[in-house]
Amino acid sequence: MANSKVSKELKDLYRVPDIINSVPNEVWEGVLSYLPSLSSSALRKSLGFKATTEDDHHRIWNYFFKSDSWLDTACISGVNPCLIGYDLNPLIYDKHSAFNVASEKNKKPKRLYLALIYGRDRSDAPVPSEFQSNELRELFYKSLQPWETRTTHDIVFANGARLNVSDIDQSAHNVSVPCPRQLVSRKLDGLHSAYLYWKDTEYRVQDIKPQDVTGIGKGFTKKNVSRIVALNWKHLPSGKVRQQVFCIAGMDRQTIAIKNDGKITSFEWRPEWKVFTENGWKSNILASIVKQRKAKRELQRKD
Repeated sequence: MANSKVSKELKDLYRVPDIINSVPNEVWEGVLSYLPSLSSSALRKSLGFKATTEDDHHRIWNYFFKSDSWLDTACISGVNPCLIGYDLNPLIYDKHSAFNVASEKNKKPKRLYLALIYGRDRSDAPVPSEFQSNELRELFYKSLQPWETRTTHDIVFANGARLNVSDIDQSAHNVSVPCPRQLVSRKLDGLHSAYLYWKDTEYRVQDIKPQDVTGIGKGFTKKNVSRIVALNWKHLPSGKVRQQVFCIAGMDRQTIAIKNDGKITSFEWRPEWKVFTENGWKSNILASIVKQRKAKRELQRKD
């Protein structure tokens, strides 16, 4: 019976004891046949390993992905999948999957909202063409944990968690998000968000600070980012700072992006705007017309 060597990478990933240097090919093939259907987090947990920072990283990804297949394929193809949203922070301490159970009071799952994006140095950089193939799209959905429903932009899981996959489906310059303010949280010093890359040597959730959160106007409340927000963070592995806009559909055409050195520093409403919200259409067109007529009457009086 021939034997196969156990690589250093596999030893590190699955915590194989150093004493084991090789296994029979028949056994190894049997093990490999099961690995694609398991995430590394699930495998480590089933073997009873003590959690580390790396385990916490994989555990968070395991909330949404039952298999690492699509994530690893994405990295091989040149992109680094990234989760965006402040709700990453409570997941760090959710050792017992509290987000996967209903609240005792109202029996409804706790709110959890994150966005999944392709990790690129620039938000307008093209996604590798192979990601548009049906094969990889099927692999993406097969790699996900069981989910209940699908909205235009979000996948809703059985535990109530929502994962925005607009960037995966559309790969547009701006990511369509029904409610951008769900990606941030208000603290004493301003609005914060967070991000977590799949391939990260530190395996840590990173903070997006107030100076890297941009909304409409100069305010620092969730109202300023209720329809559009630009987030800056350090892309991995390049280390370059990238900026990504998250907004409700069509919002980028109703606002003007104020830039400095190529980066958006604020948004302003256009003189006339119209957007579709959860409560229907909202606009300032009527108010704009009234304002114009009033200004015209004032000019006529002066004449």
